[in-house]
Amino acid sequence: FPGTSIYLQRNFFVHKMGGEKYKLWIFYSRFIRYDANEALESFSENCTLWRVISGLQKAGVTHKHVAARTASGRILANICSVLGSTRIMSAFTQKESKETVEFIFKMAAQLMTDGSLDVRQEAKKIFAILMEIEDFEKILKYSVSLEVISKIRKPLDSVLKSLN
Repeated sequence: FPGTSIYLQRNFFVHKMGGEKYKLWIFYSRFIRYDANEALESFSENCTLWRVISGLQKAGVTHKHVAARTASGRILANICSVLGSTRIMSAFTQKESKETVEFIFKMAAQLMTDGSLDVRQEAKKIFAILMEIEDFEKILKYSVSLEVISKIRKPLDSVLKSLN
Protein backbone atom coordinates (compact mmCIF):
# COMPACT_ATOMS: atom_id res chain seq x y z
CA PHE A 1 0.00 0.00 0.00
CA PRO A 2 1.33 3.48 -0.75
CA GLY A 3 2.17 5.51 2.33
CA THR A 4 2.78 2.46 4.50
CA SER A 5 6.00 1.18 5.95
CA ILE A 6 7.06 -1.96 7.76
CA TYR A 7 10.10 -1.95 10.03
CA LEU A 8 11.54 -4.04 12.84
CA GLN A 9 11.28 -2.59 16.35
CA ARG A 10 12.05 -4.53 19.55
CA ASN A 11 11.58 -8.07 18.18
CA PHE A 12 8.30 -7.42 16.41
CA PHE A 13 7.24 -5.86 13.17
CA VAL A 14 5.44 -2.55 13.25
CA HIS A 15 3.18 -1.75 10.34
CA LYS A 16 2.73 2.00 10.11
CA MET A 17 -0.31 3.09 8.17
CA GLY A 18 -2.00 6.47 8.41
CA GLY A 19 -0.23 7.37 11.63
CA GLU A 20 -1.45 4.26 13.50
CA LYS A 21 0.86 1.43 14.45
CA TYR A 22 -0.17 -2.18 14.23
CA LYS A 23 2.09 -4.65 15.95
CA LEU A 24 2.40 -7.90 14.12
CA TRP A 25 3.86 -10.58 16.31
CA ILE A 26 5.18 -12.57 13.36
CA PHE A 27 8.30 -13.92 14.99
CA TYR A 28 6.61 -14.74 18.27
CA SER A 29 3.64 -16.45 16.72
CA ARG A 30 5.85 -18.62 14.50
CA PHE A 31 7.91 -19.82 17.45
CA ILE A 32 4.86 -20.33 19.63
CA ARG A 33 3.14 -22.33 16.88
CA TYR A 34 6.24 -24.49 16.42
CA ASP A 35 6.47 -25.15 20.16
CA ALA A 36 2.75 -25.89 20.38
CA ASN A 37 2.98 -28.39 17.52
CA GLU A 38 5.96 -30.06 19.19
CA ALA A 39 4.05 -30.27 22.48
CA LEU A 40 1.01 -31.79 20.75
CA GLU A 41 3.17 -34.35 18.96
CA SER A 42 4.85 -35.29 22.23
CA PHE A 43 1.45 -35.50 23.93
CA SER A 44 0.11 -37.83 21.25
CA GLU A 45 3.18 -40.09 21.37
CA ASN A 46 3.45 -40.41 25.15
CA CYS A 47 -0.13 -40.57 26.41
CA THR A 48 -2.76 -43.27 26.18
CA LEU A 49 -4.99 -43.39 23.14
CA TRP A 50 -8.09 -42.52 25.14
CA ARG A 51 -6.43 -39.50 26.75
CA VAL A 52 -5.20 -38.18 23.39
CA ILE A 53 -8.56 -38.61 21.66
CA SER A 54 -10.55 -37.11 24.54
CA GLY A 55 -8.08 -34.21 24.73
CA LEU A 56 -8.42 -33.56 21.01
CA GLN A 57 -12.19 -33.75 21.29
CA LYS A 58 -12.40 -31.33 24.22
CA ALA A 59 -9.86 -28.72 23.16
CA GLY A 60 -8.33 -29.40 19.77
CA VAL A 61 -11.09 -29.91 17.23
CA THR A 62 -13.26 -27.17 18.69
CA HIS A 63 -10.41 -24.68 19.15
CA LYS A 64 -11.02 -21.22 17.70
CA HIS A 65 -7.59 -20.99 16.01
CA VAL A 66 -7.20 -22.64 12.61
CA ALA A 67 -3.63 -23.78 13.28
CA ALA A 68 -4.76 -25.65 16.40
CA ARG A 69 -7.58 -27.39 14.52
CA THR A 70 -5.18 -28.29 11.70
CA ALA A 71 -2.67 -29.74 14.16
CA SER A 72 -5.46 -31.69 15.87
CA GLY A 73 -6.57 -33.09 12.53
CA ARG A 74 -2.99 -34.06 11.68
CA ILE A 75 -2.57 -35.86 14.99
CA LEU A 76 -5.89 -37.67 14.55
CA ALA A 77 -4.87 -38.70 11.03
CA ASN A 78 -1.57 -40.03 12.40
CA ILE A 79 -3.42 -42.01 15.08
CA CYS A 80 -5.77 -43.49 12.48
CA SER A 81 -2.90 -44.44 10.16
CA VAL A 82 -0.99 -46.11 13.01
CA LEU A 83 -4.06 -48.01 14.19
CA GLY A 84 -5.25 -48.98 10.74
CA SER A 85 -8.76 -49.74 9.62
CA THR A 86 -8.84 -53.31 10.96
CA ARG A 87 -7.93 -52.29 14.52
CA ILE A 88 -10.44 -49.44 14.44
CA MET A 89 -13.15 -51.87 13.29
CA SER A 90 -12.27 -54.39 15.98
CA ALA A 91 -12.30 -51.58 18.58
CA PHE A 92 -15.82 -50.63 17.48
CA THR A 93 -17.07 -54.15 18.16
CA GLN A 94 -15.70 -54.10 21.72
CA LYS A 95 -17.80 -52.50 24.42
CA GLU A 96 -15.05 -50.60 26.23
CA SER A 97 -13.50 -48.99 23.13
CA LYS A 98 -16.64 -48.32 21.09
CA GLU A 99 -16.88 -44.77 22.44
CA THR A 100 -13.34 -44.00 21.23
CA VAL A 101 -14.25 -44.97 17.67
CA GLU A 102 -17.39 -42.85 17.90
CA PHE A 103 -15.26 -39.87 18.97
CA ILE A 104 -12.93 -40.43 16.01
CA PHE A 105 -15.85 -40.39 13.57
CA LYS A 106 -17.45 -37.34 15.21
CA MET A 107 -14.20 -35.38 15.23
CA ALA A 108 -13.42 -36.28 11.62
CA ALA A 109 -16.91 -35.16 10.56
CA GLN A 110 -16.53 -31.92 12.50
CA LEU A 111 -13.16 -31.27 10.84
CA MET A 112 -14.71 -31.99 7.44
CA THR A 113 -17.27 -29.21 7.96
CA ASP A 114 -14.61 -26.66 8.94
CA GLY A 115 -14.14 -23.52 6.86
CA SER A 116 -10.37 -23.91 6.50
CA LEU A 117 -9.02 -25.88 3.56
CA ASP A 118 -6.06 -27.23 5.60
CA VAL A 119 -8.39 -28.61 8.25
CA ARG A 120 -10.61 -30.25 5.62
CA GLN A 121 -7.54 -31.83 3.98
CA GLU A 122 -6.61 -33.44 7.29
CA ALA A 123 -10.20 -34.67 7.66
CA LYS A 124 -10.01 -36.22 4.19
CA LYS A 125 -6.86 -38.10 5.25
CA ILE A 126 -8.74 -39.45 8.27
CA PHE A 127 -11.74 -40.51 6.19
CA ALA A 128 -9.48 -42.14 3.60
CA ILE A 129 -8.35 -44.51 6.34
CA LEU A 130 -11.79 -44.92 7.89
CA MET A 131 -13.41 -45.76 4.54
CA GLU A 132 -11.39 -48.97 4.40
CA ILE A 133 -13.58 -50.30 7.23
CA GLU A 134 -16.17 -52.78 5.99
CA ASP A 135 -19.06 -51.28 7.96
CA PHE A 136 -18.02 -47.67 7.38
CA GLU A 137 -21.52 -46.41 6.54
CA LYS A 138 -23.06 -48.20 9.51
CA ILE A 139 -20.53 -46.75 11.96
CA LEU A 140 -20.83 -43.29 10.39
CA LYS A 141 -24.63 -43.31 10.75
CA TYR A 142 -24.31 -44.58 14.32
CA SER A 143 -21.73 -41.96 15.36
CA VAL A 144 -22.61 -38.82 13.41
CA SER A 145 -25.97 -37.07 13.11
CA LEU A 146 -27.81 -37.22 9.79
CA GLU A 147 -27.61 -33.44 9.44
CA VAL A 148 -23.80 -33.52 9.56
CA ILE A 149 -23.68 -36.54 7.25
CA SER A 150 -25.69 -34.65 4.65
CA LYS A 151 -23.19 -31.75 4.90
CA ILE A 152 -20.14 -33.97 4.41
CA ARG A 153 -21.61 -36.38 1.82
CA LYS A 154 -20.08 -34.58 -1.19
CA PRO A 155 -16.52 -34.45 0.25
CA LEU A 156 -16.85 -38.09 1.32
CA ASP A 157 -17.78 -39.04 -2.23
CA SER A 158 -14.70 -37.24 -3.54
CA VAL A 159 -12.51 -39.11 -1.04
CA LEU A 160 -14.11 -42.39 -2.16
CA LYS A 161 -13.41 -41.56 -5.81
CA SER A 162 -9.77 -40.77 -5.04
CA LEU A 163 -9.40 -44.14 -3.29
CA ASN A 164 -10.67 -46.06 -6.33
